[in-house]
Amino acid sequence: MASTGDPLRDTAAIVTGATSGLGRAVAIRLAAAHAHVALLGRSERDLQQTADELSSEGVRALPLATDLAHTEALAEIVNRIASELGPLSVLVNAAGPMRQDRQRRSLSKTGNGWLR
Repeated sequence: MASTGDPLRDTAAIVTGATSGLGRAVAIRLAAAHAHVALLGRSERDLQQTADELSSEGVRALPLATDLAHTEALAEIVNRIASELGPLSVLVNAAGPMRQDRQRRSLSKTGNGWLR
């Protein structure tokens, strides 16, 4: 349990867009505050590099390569994170936009009628 002087110590966090930019920076800061961090993004290689860096801070880092547009897998991913890192306390959604052509393909597959 987190103490008052160190509120994020041993908490579990999810950071989307954790391969670069704001998401990666937030993940590094959470690890520096002693939170265990699940790293979500599309590049397995970049996630692993970030996870290795965070692990050197003495926290658990769980890299999970995933495309958040595939919503059917999200419940399973969150359950896995909770079982490996503990109850979730923090969610940072820093996933950036996709390239236009890839976004159209993803949205058209959702069945929500966005691109009819």
